[in-house]
Amino acid sequence: MGNWVCKCGKECDGNFCPKCGSRRPEHSENTDIESVNESINESKLQENVFLCINCGARIGVNSANAKDVECSSCGAKNSFDFDMLKASVPAISRLNIERLSELKIGDEFIYGRFSPWGHIKWRVIDSQPGKIEAICQAGYNSFLDRQPYNKELVPVKWNTCSLRKFLNKDFIDNVFTEEERSRIINTEVTCENNSLFGTSGGDSTVDKVFILSASEASRLIPDDYSKKHKWWLRTPGYVDYSTCFFSNEVDYIGELVDIKKGPLEYPCARPVIWIDTSGIPRYTREITKEDKSEYKKGNEIEYGFDPLKGPIKWRILDVKDDRALIISKDIFRERLFDIKPEDDYDYVPMWENCNIRKWLNGEFFDNFLTEEEKQRVVVTNNQNNNVKKYDDSFVEAHATNDKVFLLSEEEALSYFTGDEERICEGCSWMLRTTDSYRVKGVGYTGEVGKGSSSPDGYNGIRPAMWIKC
Repeated sequence: MGNWVCKCGKECDGNFCPKCGSRRPEHSENTDIESVNESINESKLQENVFLCINCGARIGVNSANAKDVECSSCGAKNSFDFDMLKASVPAISRLNIERLSELKIGDEFIYGRFSPWGHIKWRVIDSQPGKIEAICQAGYNSFLDRQPYNKELVPVKWNTCSLRKFLNKDFIDNVFTEEERSRIINTEVTCENNSLFGTSGGDSTVDKVFILSASEASRLIPDDYSKKHKWWLRTPGYVDYSTCFFSNEVDYIGELVDIKKGPLEYPCARPVIWIDTSGIPRYTREITKEDKSEYKKGNEIEYGFDPLKGPIKWRILDVKDDRALIISKDIFRERLFDIKPEDDYDYVPMWENCNIRKWLNGEFFDNFLTEEEKQRVVVTNNQNNNVKKYDDSFVEAHATNDKVFLLSEEEALSYFTGDEERICEGCSWMLRTTDSYRVKGVGYTGEVGKGSSSPDGYNGIRPAMWIKC
């Protein structure tokens, strides 16, 4: 295959550059850096096309931001903010890819987005050297929950069904960036016969996106994985115009291929992809140098180390006596605020017992700071807001003692001079202030409140802490 020269100047021998993560260009025998640079397609958003949130049909938009655009296929109203996606996609795509090499079976991560309204969550179900297999964990009310196996009730196999065509064209073209797509591996997909009834599975295919077979679902999916959802399998059902589905276990009789009323009563689509995890840059901590930073409001310092990013950069928000309040300069990760218990209708998101607080004061503090840096972190007594419920009652919030925390809504307003100063890589980022059903946030334009999200939705985080100067 031969070596090639990446656009960053690194000589490489694999499919991805170990320095910057760029994919090997098609004509890699040309080692002239300028020529190679021109042959690489930069990641970009397809500006005038997105998928209907209800049915997945392609919708064209003529303006930069559009509200209540009606889908000609199903009539659903769609709203779309191109400016937001242009601003946030590059940073989010980078966060997606940086994390791939550290994932293991059972881990959840985000990859791609349901334009215009949310990121796509995946779960790793298999892992091999240099690649992982992941299944989509789409929630209720996405277009994947309403995809039939085939648009017509006719005898059909995986190689000819409309779901396969949709996943390998409209879905892959419109939910991933160019760089994300480049890491999705072509997979030889075998189409097994129904083991109980002998129905033929049809010809094998080569796909980037596919769905599991009956045997794969039985082997790869944990017993407690799917409690409420039913989803399509590519193994045929009892007759050749039905196909198997999975709901805690495989149903070999199957469901008619044109059913599309999901997500609870009927099966829905759960795409599966193999992702190349090679060539993702990793960093090694160098010998700690003497810190000569000037602790002054507005200055930047390096504190801690991230193997995916190198030294962590922070911005100083405030200085009091011998202490400084610092916040990460960039979005550190995308994480969920909390894991909402199933069927807990009294659940209210609260900072004091949320998942992200435990992660920041546990895994983050333990793994990203040296012992010396840990000793300089000051435990902060944070006041938190009471939360008003739907019935006008209040849930009392208690003060918390935190080493690492997220800013409150009040702090986000007071420590920055305005919206422009709060902008961070064009991404929204979460705060620790909550209401009865949402987590407050800072939007991609820097406006407080515009980046709010559900507690179990992924959003950017910017850790903050007080340290001794």
